[in-house]
Amino acid sequence: YATRLPVGDYLPNLDTLHKDSSLPPLADNLVFLDKAGDMDTIDRDILYSILDKDPKRAAAYWFISMNVTDEPDTRRYSVETYGTDYIFRVRLDLGFKCHQRVNVYLRQIVRDLIESGELPPQERKYSIYGKSDVGSFKFVFLHKAVPSKSELSFLDELVLNTKYAIRRVAGSKVRWYGLDTSSLVVETVPFIVGGKTPRSSRLERVK
Repeated sequence: YATRLPVGDYLPNLDTLHKDSSLPPLADNLVFLDKAGDMDTIDRDILYSILDKDPKRAAAYWFISMNVTDEPDTRRYSVETYGTDYIFRVRLDLGFKCHQRVNVYLRQIVRDLIESGELPPQERKYSIYGKSDVGSFKFVFLHKAVPSKSELSFLDELVLNTKYAIRRVAGSKVRWYGLDTSSLVVETVPFIVGGKTPRSSRLERVK
């Protein structure tokens, strides 16, 4: 059910939002977890959250994918900036024995990109540890609103029930990725089958 959209098509909208001084920034670094995929696309739900559901302005947007490798101790990452200094698509390649602590790895990546000049310098003035060269983080975890059974076909319902059964067995992604102690926003996004309103749900105009 994940629909992927080309990031390039939405760069103008993201650029306008990024520069919109009428909106207070939600964080210096706004982070979304994306499913593993090619670096040129992003989950539609993420773009919906940023642009449609309370537009979220940030100094930098981070879209993180996790790829578990067959080698036990792999630790590497790739970054796509799309020619900007505020949009970063990151793929973490981690060995199957490595902890998947996204918040820890991301702080290193932010520092690396500041040192390379790809990310503007950040500053965090208020902290019990004193000033920091890395700004604030906010992680957004998206949860799909499950539609009523009447809106789903039998096959859609079967696939959806299987997906959530697997998720219950696997445990919380928030805890798995080490985000339970991070600044976290859990947001509900609509579940859309096929990207359109079902025909049976549409109103007929009579006047």
